[in-house]
Amino acid sequence: MLFVAGILDNPDKNSIDVVSLVDHRRKTLVRGGQCPRYTPSGHLVYVNRGTLFAIPFDVARLETHGSAVPVLDQVAYNALGDAAQFDLSRTGILVYRRAGGGFRTTTVQWLDGTGKKEPLLTKPGIYKYPRLSPDGKRLALVLIAGGRRDVWVYEWQRDTMTRVTFDGGPLR
Repeated sequence: MLFVAGILDNPDKNSIDVVSLVDHRRKTLVRGGQCPRYTPSGHLVYVNRGTLFAIPFDVARLETHGSAVPVLDQVAYNALGDAAQFDLSRTGILVYRRAGGGFRTTTVQWLDGTGKKEPLLTKPGIYKYPRLSPDGKRLALVLIAGGRRDVWVYEWQRDTMTRVTFDGGPLR
């Protein structure tokens, strides 16, 4: 199990740790960072101050190998909530929200294996917290519109948005 240990408001003082659910061994994998995820390609990815990093990770040994490399800059994140706004599908598709500060209009973009960025949602909006379905075919996200926030699901093969919640409440 991957998790972040440390001080919430200072990601540089955090560590990304792993615990074996079999024998309860705990190891520190990375110093500094938040929102760790394991990818199907065998990498540990995480965000530190808006940059997404990747490092090879051996699941059997619970060890990283080599050095972390920056993959993507300007990923939206909240240091206090340990919430970076990116997600990965089981098939390795990455989706993220570009950093911008506040409730600004943004687009949601794909990043392919070659580093090419491509808009996923053609209509700009105030999108937050993207999460991919396990099969990588749907995207759940929070859309802020009309002073309210609700969860929507986007199916890009059909180019349809479906509202899932109707009581997101007003923004404070």
